[in-house]
Amino acid sequence: MRKRITWLACATLLCALLIALPAAQTALASSTDVAKIGDTTYASLQDAVKAVPTSGTKPTTITLLRDAAGNGVVVENGQCITFDLADHTYDIDGTTVGSSGTETNGFQLQKGSAVTFKNGTITSDKAKILIQNYSNLTLENVVLDGRNLDDARPYTLSLNNGNVNITGNTSILAKANGGVAFDLYYWPKNGYSGGVQVTVNTTGTISGPIELSQDGTGADEAAKHNKLTIQNINHEGTISNYNVGTYDNSIVKIKGGTFAYAPTKYTGDTVVSTGGDYYVGKQANDVLNANGVITAINANGFKSWGNNTAAYPSATDPKDRWWAVRRFFDWDGNNFIQTYFQKVDKPGNKRLIQSIVDSQNIIGNGYVARDYCAGYRVEFRSDENPVTNLLAGHLTVHTYLAPYIPAEYIENIREYDVDALESAIGGE
Repeated sequence: MRKRITWLACATLLCALLIALPAAQTALASSTDVAKIGDTTYASLQDAVKAVPTSGTKPTTITLLRDAAGNGVVVENGQCITFDLADHTYDIDGTTVGSSGTETNGFQLQKGSAVTFKNGTITSDKAKILIQNYSNLTLENVVLDGRNLDDARPYTLSLNNGNVNITGNTSILAKANGGVAFDLYYWPKNGYSGGVQVTVNTTGTISGPIELSQDGTGADEAAKHNKLTIQNINHEGTISNYNVGTYDNSIVKIKGGTFAYAPTKYTGDTVVSTGGDYYVGKQANDVLNANGVITAINANGFKSWGNNTAAYPSATDPKDRWWAVRRFFDWDGNNFIQTYFQKVDKPGNKRLIQSIVDSQNIIGNGYVARDYCAGYRVEFRSDENPVTNLLAGHLTVHTYLAPYIPAEYIENIREYDVDALESAIGGE
């Protein structure tokens, strides 16, 4: 009897292990899986997307595990997803997606969804539109590479609806000779009456045209709903006015960036050109300052922008280059003249010389004590006062002064302190 009970116990335990085994395997990533949500991995990016609820208020992060290729991806209404490409590339080389009869997209992001792509590259040589967007979309430190799209006039990013933020170091690359980097298409006839509002603030490159168009409802209506605000950009292309007429000025506002064309009509700021590219906003100010021109910027109130005098870049001596240093030198020189003009025509003896040197050193020590400059001293040097000069009544004193150089750049290097974490919560 004891032997039979033991055998039954072993059989029961074995069954329990067999039942539990598949669940354990789901936690193990297959070598062919391409994406994960938390600890769960998926064989395809679309499989991972299907696992995201359509009623989420907080974003679900889908992380790409490696460089991968696969079919197009549809994000449905109500889904809230962050695609962390993790410095990998996703290549749509299989079946493309889209609305019935127009399945030509690499990604279709439906209205009512919220999507972020970050930290990687998306490309395809099968799609005609790399990303077709109707969602609220953020592109952060991502490259949309549409240079090999399969069409004579492909769109790397097609925007028909939603709020779109292009930020970080994002680049959008169009196919040469016909491709469009991205468009703003007003499409109320298909149910997208809210239009599309785009903010571009990227240090990356937008290569190819930015197209403005509408479905025939009217350019005036398009201008009410479609907006493109460019805060920073490197645009190697043009703004293409497809059919919005004179209303393009109401759609596009440029506040900063570098352009291959003169964007004068879209900005109220000064446009600066060095004979090649055109610069607006801070970029224009930086170009001017690099050539010795000081401007002003409005950053919580107007302030001087730039520190270089017109002598720069030909002259790099601090007293000639820096406006603040030049100003201090000029002021100190004028003050010296005003203070010691009364000494002119006095007997040029040691007492006169010493009184000037001592008096000016006291003044200079005051400057240093109040941190106006790093150092200040006055000397009467014999090598600068040869007997020929003394016989001519010419006395020379030498002032060594060091006004502080303006802080043109302030860099903050940040690093996670593992030792601090270990010290705070590490075990014995």
